Amino acid sequence: MVLPSARAGGAERVFVNLLQRLSRDIFELHLILIESSGAYLDMLPPDVQIHVLGYNRVGRALVKLAVVLRRLKPHVVMSSIGHLNLALLSIRPFLHKKTKVIVRESNMPSMSFATGAKFAFFRLLYPLLYSRADRIICPGIAIKNELENIFRISKEKMQTIPNPVLLENVRSQTAHHLNPFNQDGIHLVAAGSLTRQKGFDLLIIAMEKLAEIRPGLHLTIIGEGPERDELRHRICASKLEDSITLAGFQENPYAFFYHADLFVLSSRWEGLPNVVLESLACGTPVVAFDCPGSVREIFDDRSQGILVPAEDVEALAGAIDQFLAKRNGSHENTLLPERFDVKSVLAKYQDILIECCR
Repeated sequence: MVLPSARAGGAERVFVNLLQRLSRDIFELHLILIESSGAYLDMLPPDVQIHVLGYNRVGRALVKLAVVLRRLKPHVVMSSIGHLNLALLSIRPFLHKKTKVIVRESNMPSMSFATGAKFAFFRLLYPLLYSRADRIICPGIAIKNELENIFRISKEKMQTIPNPVLLENVRSQTAHHLNPFNQDGIHLVAAGSLTRQKGFDLLIIAMEKLAEIRPGLHLTIIGEGPERDELRHRICASKLEDSITLAGFQENPYAFFYHADLFVLSSRWEGLPNVVLESLACGTPVVAFDCPGSVREIFDDRSQGILVPAEDVEALAGAIDQFLAKRNGSHENTLLPERFDVKSVLAKYQDILIECCR
């Protein structure tokens, strides 16, 4: 498997989960990191062989990546995250002929690569390079449809496999953990990289409206990213310093998810968000924007949460208030649909890897 780093992120989390659970009787597992950094390094199993290329940009690591893969001669190499997938596929002609390449599209490329000249460039590059992949894994149907309809990628190569959640691990880290919120009241939690994609600026506006009707309501945002200072400025400008906490990276976010009254997803777009799956695994319902991506594919019924129109801050605030009005406070049972449990997902990944080895 190949990743840019071991920083906390959805695509990285999926690969860590797979590295922890793939059968050692079948596979010898290696992980190539473009750079050796990130909170997930400590979560990697000790029997996974790690190869660090020592670069801070994927583009600079292409030659060394090709050299390492030629030396290892893997049956299968798998990457995730769009720009890394393109990089791996660009060196495909230099790999051993028997090495199969699987790429996993973790996001909505039409949104990730924006518009204008950049989008036009990637619209040409995706079909050109993705045609070199032996298999393309899509976490959700919306992602698969976008690759097929916008980027003209053959549906014959694509397979939909949802993100695996280690349900037992998540539940074990919540059952006896102390409440991380240091004050009483009603608690919302959100999590993700502090970037424009995650829409925390929109969530702050929603909190302005909620503060008027629900005094004492508190929001905790878990994560780090380039927009931290801007978000802090917005919080201060809205006089919400006592109502919103930027909690940074948390080694055990599940304790926050479990003890929160509600999880909020304010993203402008998503792939298949792990944080929503993990919140449901903790038994905590979700209010989310019905943004471009596969968010709506997660929910089976209203006990799990409510979807509101994308970027509609009024609707988001209203749905949060509505859900809090009827909350029961019980998180004893998981709300995660069984199809996302690692036990269901792992077999699909193992099947596709074994098939590529033949």
